[in-house]
Amino acid sequence: MAFNLFYFIKSWIFIKRTHLIWIFVLIATAIIVLLSCSKQNDPAKIEGTVSLKVNDFIVFGEMHNSFMSNVLEKYQGRGELTSKEEVIHDITDFNLKYAQQNYDQYPSSGLAYLKECEMFLDNNYFKSYCTKQCTRSSKEEIENYFKEGYEGEMPSLDSMIDYLYEVGVLQDNAYKVLRDMVDLIVKSLEGQISDANFERAIDGLIIDFDEQEYKEGSSDGEIVGPVLAISKSSLEWWAENPDACLAEDKLPAVVAADAGGAITGVVIDSIRQGLCIGFGAQNGWDWSSTGWAALGGAVDGSLGLSSKVIKAISNLF
Repeated sequence: MAFNLFYFIKSWIFIKRTHLIWIFVLIATAIIVLLSCSKQNDPAKIEGTVSLKVNDFIVFGEMHNSFMSNVLEKYQGRGELTSKEEVIHDITDFNLKYAQQNYDQYPSSGLAYLKECEMFLDNNYFKSYCTKQCTRSSKEEIENYFKEGYEGEMPSLDSMIDYLYEVGVLQDNAYKVLRDMVDLIVKSLEGQISDANFERAIDGLIIDFDEQEYKEGSSDGEIVGPVLAISKSSLEWWAENPDACLAEDKLPAVVAADAGGAITGVVIDSIRQGLCIGFGAQNGWDWSSTGWAALGGAVDGSLGLSSKVIKAISNLF
């Protein structure tokens, strides 16, 4: 048989090509296996596999109680303060120093919310804001409020919750929980609900949250969870420190201030983050920021109804 050079070269190329394909397949398979193993060894990093419980956020509730105890036990105020605004700034500075000295993990964004929500230390303003249900704000008005650096009157709490539902950040159940809590807050601040019924309502919302099995990283779970955890801890703190509130105030009213502050904090943070993501200034959600926002709002809202702060302001007049 005569030697066919063309056939030989063609066969050699085919064999080499086949070998290269198999080598590529083996390498690709090895990479896939390694990646698969790394994911299996750390299931917590797989988004959406961990079900959230209220106790997953209890660190914010515990920190809230720590702030409350620190002000109750150690805040003295300064004699040279001559206005309500100066007292409010002084208490805020007191809290900021406490956070920086005692919590290494406290981020700058969390400190910012302690400062941004300081107007809630004025209990008259805060009560008025939380019960302000008649003033509605459109989607455009809410977005402009944030885009223009918080100029003008803050949109009502229920309007901002509606906004988050309208743009798809909140789903049906979480939206209902927050709206129900706002209704509960209004009734509490207006003295229309008993201690027992208030506690029962909060306990029911906590049980419902745990049964929903919201996934880690879900907006519903990450927004509602810190609010309920702080409310739970607040109930415990005020029950243990009844002398911290004025005689005319009842437990539901002061815990409602915590819940109202926490909800305000999380909705403000969620709207702000959503707009930043839309502008391309932020790549994705930072849910830890939402927890810190809830803490800042709750601390200021609750302290505003404490006898220590109310007396510090009233002594000026």
